[in-house]
Amino acid sequence: MQESGCDPSTVGGAGEQGLMQLTSDKCTNAPGGNCQDPDYNIHTGAQFFSDTLNSNNGDLLLSIGQYNGWFQGMTYADATADQYSGNCRAQNNLDYLHQFLNGWCQNINAYSNNPPLGEYFNLNVCGSS
Repeated sequence: MQESGCDPSTVGGAGEQGLMQLTSDKCTNAPGGNCQDPDYNIHTGAQFFSDTLNSNNGDLLLSIGQYNGWFQGMTYADATADQYSGNCRAQNNLDYLHQFLNGWCQNINAYSNNPPLGEYFNLNVCGSS
């Protein structure tokens, strides 16, 4: 629950919705169009992750990365391209796996840890918006 902070009304920097930070393509069947509905949001996010894990033959790291928008062969330029698109927060967090596994999964806030967890901190150029 890194991005949502367990708040079902959270909207991510690229428009991701709710607890599981679903992208708009996963919200087409949301009840009443409300992708933030906790039951729908959690079920849909869990199903997407399960399908991703199965398609990756159980590769957990690859599946976690893909849930966060990664794809095999992604380059630094691919990951950071949105920095210049007018929606800086839509770029991929280059520290995501490290922060997720060594921070959030262990109940450590990766951002406020001293020092913060990560190596690239590429989202810092976006400011706090």
